Amino acid sequence: MAPIDQAYTKMLNDIVLLIVGAIGGVAGKKVAGGVAGTIGAIKQATSPQMPMMGGCYGMPQAMPQNGFNQAFGVMPTFTNPKFDESWTPPPPPTGPPVLEDDEERERMAHARDSTKNV
Repeated sequence: MAPIDQAYTKMLNDIVLLIVGAIGGVAGKKVAGGVAGTIGAIKQATSPQMPMMGGCYGMPQAMPQNGFNQAFGVMPTFTNPKFDESWTPPPPPTGPPVLEDDEERERMAHARDSTKNV
């Protein structure tokens, strides 16, 4: 293909990708809005009707602070656990290093050598 044809083809490809992305974005927004509306309708139909409390419809005033059962739109909060400041690392080992028997080390070396030749 000639260089000018390659450039023209790439330009057309970019235009098509932009159009497809725009159509996909509009369609995705409509689908997401429909799903959100359906979920909201289901929640309203199944939740008991409660009087207005604390500015948030249907939510009691005392909410658990575990980060999972909070009112809609409230970001969950997480606090790091407290560090144990008194912890100290154990002492390094003082004994001699633990090695395999000579026979076992020779067998492992022979196995390594046999796999290198494959």
